Amino acid sequence: MMILLAVLSLLLAILFGMTGMGGGVAYTPLQLLFGIDFQTAATTSLFLILITSISAALVYIKQNRVSWKLVFWMEIFTASGSFVGGYVSSYLPESLLKILFSLFLLLSGLTILLKGDKGEVQREGERWYHITIRSGESTIPVNMLIAAPASLVAGLFAGLLGVGGGLFKLPLMISLLGIPMPIAIANSAVMVGITGGSGFIGRVITQGFDWKTGLLMGGAIFIGARIGAHFGSKTDQTMLRKIVGGALIIMGAILLGMILF
Repeated sequence: MMILLAVLSLLLAILFGMTGMGGGVAYTPLQLLFGIDFQTAATTSLFLILITSISAALVYIKQNRVSWKLVFWMEIFTASGSFVGGYVSSYLPESLLKILFSLFLLLSGLTILLKGDKGEVQREGERWYHITIRSGESTIPVNMLIAAPASLVAGLFAGLLGVGGGLFKLPLMISLLGIPMPIAIANSAVMVGITGGSGFIGRVITQGFDWKTGLLMGGAIFIGARIGAHFGSKTDQTMLRKIVGGALIIMGAILLGMILF
């Protein structure tokens, strides 16, 4: 059973390494299907997101697709929210967290399927609340009045549910902030690791950590995420979005069915 868990972890890491979403939405339900309790699975998932992020980020940094300014300013808020969410999660009923997670999977899957690949932001002139990042030869002003509160909320739910926040961050960066998809994917891959690490610390303080499962899955995921990130920029993103969105809807439906029936 543990070998099968490692193999499935490897395959999921390849897929999510290609999309920059971290994989937390898949790592938690995968463990639940193997009989691991939700709190343990969510804590392990945050550790695995950190591993996925480090592995994929090494590729994206080498490709010079990461804006450290964007990572810094958005993660100040996301990581803070993730730590709080991870810390308070132990005080909430497991049944409530499972239902929230199932609904989150379904909503995330639908969001990914319905969102376009390009931002539709009406750009305005640069203001004091903007930070400016570069994309090739052009510059992009990022509105922090939108990015900051959205990142804080994303981090809070990431810590509560044991996800890295990539499913929040990608739609935010692409559709609300107007960041090109290749740049958004690369920066998301870095951000989810910081978010996941913060939530992981918050959970470990109150709940501990299953090192055996974490290291087994972590080794497979590190390899898979490197493979996924390498091929991500060469793969059709529309097809990837459909695959990921469909997979999340299926997992959400299965998990909700297990809870209700």
